[in-house]
Amino acid sequence: MMKYLDQYIEALKFLTRFNDDYRKQDPDFQVLRKELLELQVEKRRETYARVARLIQTLAAEYVQSIPPEHAIDRPHTVLLGFWEAFQQNGFGKTFALNTTIGNFSYKGDPLYRQSKAGLKKLINQGIQPDQPLDVHMWLTLEDMTVIDPTLLGTLERRGLLKATDYSANGVLIWREDTPSDFVYEPILVDNDFAFRVDNITAVSH
Repeated sequence: MMKYLDQYIEALKFLTRFNDDYRKQDPDFQVLRKELLELQVEKRRETYARVARLIQTLAAEYVQSIPPEHAIDRPHTVLLGFWEAFQQNGFGKTFALNTTIGNFSYKGDPLYRQSKAGLKKLINQGIQPDQPLDVHMWLTLEDMTVIDPTLLGTLERRGLLKATDYSANGVLIWREDTPSDFVYEPILVDNDFAFRVDNITAVSH
């Protein structure tokens, strides 16, 4: 399996199919990979660990302020709402945090499976309010730390786990190099994804 960083770069390449502005920037993905890899060096580890914990706390506070039915029925809107709020935060202007869509496994069992073809079809269909959105979205910090505000609550409601076994505040932090019951595989990085597939204007953040 490809490393998370390499999957992330491929997910950014995939974004060029849907985001004209990003494509016109003509990003050099080899240079970008090198820059992102440099953020993972040991001397930066504690800084990013502190940033991730801060984001985890902010995300937990945000989720608690949202009507429970939104977290249950449309978790992607909760994630989008937090991402937008974070962009207004001082840390949000310093540390890149991007919405990521892809595959997810728990204890070796794939719970969310998607493909580039499936996501492309979903985006091309546009807003389908009567169809369930069977995708999972999370946030990726620039050092490739995953912060997932909605997953644990979703899996707890399914009876698959107890959220507090993995996080005291219900927001999961995941790193590829740390042993875990979870595996994340990014397919698309797209901060506008929720707008492409759902009528967000009908949802209160």
